[in-house]
Amino acid sequence: MNTKERFSILWTDYLEGELDEKGLAELRELLENDKRLVELAADSLRTHRLLGMAEQENRWQQDAFVAETMAKLPAGNEEFVDEVMDRLPCCPPKRERPGIPRLKVWHLAVAATVAAVLAATILKSIEPGPRAIARITALNGSVQLTSDGGRVRSDLQIGTQIYGGVLETLTHDSWVECAFLDGTRVSLSGYSLATLSEHERQKILHLREGHLFADVEPQPERKPMRVITRTAEAEILGTKFQVACEQQSTSLRVKEGLVQVRRLADGSTRNVPADHVIVASLEQQTDFRPRPLKEFVTTWEAAVRRDVDYGELHHASAGRPDSVRAKPLLWRGDDGRQEPSVIYVAVFNTRTATPILEADCSIKVRGRLSEDALVVFGFTAHHSKGGFAGKYSHAKRHVKASEGEGEYFEVDIPLKEFGRDMGLKHYPESPVGLELQQCWILTLNRDYGLEVVDVGLQN
Repeated sequence: MNTKERFSILWTDYLEGELDEKGLAELRELLENDKRLVELAADSLRTHRLLGMAEQENRWQQDAFVAETMAKLPAGNEEFVDEVMDRLPCCPPKRERPGIPRLKVWHLAVAATVAAVLAATILKSIEPGPRAIARITALNGSVQLTSDGGRVRSDLQIGTQIYGGVLETLTHDSWVECAFLDGTRVSLSGYSLATLSEHERQKILHLREGHLFADVEPQPERKPMRVITRTAEAEILGTKFQVACEQQSTSLRVKEGLVQVRRLADGSTRNVPADHVIVASLEQQTDFRPRPLKEFVTTWEAAVRRDVDYGELHHASAGRPDSVRAKPLLWRGDDGRQEPSVIYVAVFNTRTATPILEADCSIKVRGRLSEDALVVFGFTAHHSKGGFAGKYSHAKRHVKASEGEGEYFEVDIPLKEFGRDMGLKHYPESPVGLELQQCWILTLNRDYGLEVVDVGLQN
């Protein structure tokens, strides 16, 4: 359905008094973006509604029709009503074209007058609220939007409009994608929080924490899209990239195009080309240069200190290696609407590596438990050219407690045991060929003392 056809449906519903608030918002957006539709509104009103007045035979029916038309306008808009009424002829014209009855000529004059005035003021007469800047196109897990002076919404669904505000994914398996009006797509995953805004066609995103991927359409001249984190600011004219934001550093990977990045600690600026990564840290002495992304690899091992996304980091001591202790988190199920429960989870990110999942590979985890427990394993995958490709979990193991100080459990889970999350049916059923992005390890309902010392991908 093209724009003109959609407008015709919405406009007809508006005239019939059957358009809800969501429809009004969409109608206003169409009219604001295409001024030709305002003229179409006048023509449609004239033919669909006002010319029907020619069928009336009695003057009281004429008056009733005018009153009905006026009643369609917002209550309290006296100036508009007065302006229309002043333009209405007080009596039929003295001359008329041959072949057209006098009453119909008068009706046509009323029709033209009301249609012209209504078309000129249509944007003022429809008041659905602020203009939407984006809409949600896909989501999974627990996702929350805060806007409208602090109103918090967790009942989000595909098609929900965003007028600006704070968008947040609340669990390890949460993910949301939204599309701006120009086709630019932005997604958040894992534990992420971003403020979305647009002013005079310039998009500004404040990523406070977590992971963001963007596929940016060409932006207006001198109005690049801006992504701001705790440690960096990026300007994008049109490209694909992903950002990982932490307390003390920001990692930006460019898939296509060119991104300009400024380190906030000292104002240094670098251009990051395709297939490169840069890290902007609060420490000015750290390296701030674009580096080529590693070629695709089929094996990977997490560096615990660098790659932890969620969990409590324990530094090596008394002969024990670095480890990450699982932290509690409130979980609301795959659809975000189930009764909440508590999980204890540790999450790791691949950072600068680019591991590709092959059919015969497996996820290997080494760690400790203070009690016997059912341990659940999962991961997030991206397409090799960028963009969210799904979350895969449901792999489980009954693991025994670690009895001695140096005793660790080891699990080796083949890729075929991981199933796609049910809420993401439009993403690949098999993860083979995708890029590994995150791994998580968790226990349910109780703290079993889960502690992870090694996570990796092996063949």
